[in-house]
Amino acid sequence: MAYYINDGGEYQGYEVCNIENGLGEIILYGGDSESALCFLNKPIAFVWPDCAGSIAEYLSRTASYNDYAETLEKIRQIVDGSIEYENVPLSETLAGLLILFESGQYLIGEYEIDDYELFDVKKTISSPMHYYPLGWPFILTKPTGELDESTIQEHMQKIKNGKRPKVIVASVYYNGTLYVIDGHHKLEAYKRLNIYPWVIEIVSVLSKPLNVELGCSMLNNNSKVIYEKIKKEYLNYIIQEKPIDLDSESILVQREKLKTCIGKKGL
Repeated sequence: MAYYINDGGEYQGYEVCNIENGLGEIILYGGDSESALCFLNKPIAFVWPDCAGSIAEYLSRTASYNDYAETLEKIRQIVDGSIEYENVPLSETLAGLLILFESGQYLIGEYEIDDYELFDVKKTISSPMHYYPLGWPFILTKPTGELDESTIQEHMQKIKNGKRPKVIVASVYYNGTLYVIDGHHKLEAYKRLNIYPWVIEIVSVLSKPLNVELGCSMLNNNSKVIYEKIKKEYLNYIIQEKPIDLDSESILVQREKLKTCIGKKGL
C-alpha cells in the first residue's frame, strides 16, 4: 500500500517510499541549499553555496564521465524495462531503480516543469558568480556530446504525437537542484520542441548534510584543480568589478578555513 502526502506544500501528492536494503550505488548528500550526487561513491557534481568557507557559489563537476558511464547505462536499462500501469504506485513501477539508492526514506512524484535551466556536466561555467539559476536547475549527468541524434528524433516524434515521456531526476528534500539520472535524450527533445518536460522526481528525505569538510574529503585528487580554478575565476571577477585587498581579514579567514580541510595543496 502506498502512502501520499495530502496536506499543502511543495510535495503534496508525492508518494512516500521507504527503501530497505538499498544498494547505495546512488547517494545524495546535502540540505536545502547545497547538494551532491554520487554514483558508486564517485562524486559526479556539487552544487555548493557554502557561506562558511567556500570562496563563491559554484557548480563543480568532479568525476570523468567514463568513470560512471556504466552506471548510467545500468539505470537506463532498468528504466526501459519498467512497465507503467495506471493506478500503480511509482515505487512499484520503478522498484528496480529505487533499490540502487541507499536505504532511507524518499518521496516520489511526477509533474510538468515550466521554468528550468540545463547545466551540462562536461561544460564549465564562465564564472562561479554566474551560477544563479532563474528556474529549476537540471544538472545533466550525461554530456550532451554523448547523446544519440536518432534517439532524440524518436522522442521528438513521440512528443509531437502527444506522448509525454518522463525524465527521471533525483534531489534532496527542499532543495531546488534536480540531478538527471535518466532521460537526457527525452529532455533534449522537449527542449528542441519548446515543450515543458514531464519529470519523475525521487527526493531523498534524510540525506547526510554536505559541509566543507565532507565535500573536500569526497573531492580527493580533484580538489586542487577545482579550488585553483574557482579561486582564480572568483578573484578575477571581483577585481574587475571592485578592487579588493587580498590580505584583508575576511579573505584570510576564508583562506584558513579552506586550508584546514584540504591543506595547502588544495589551494
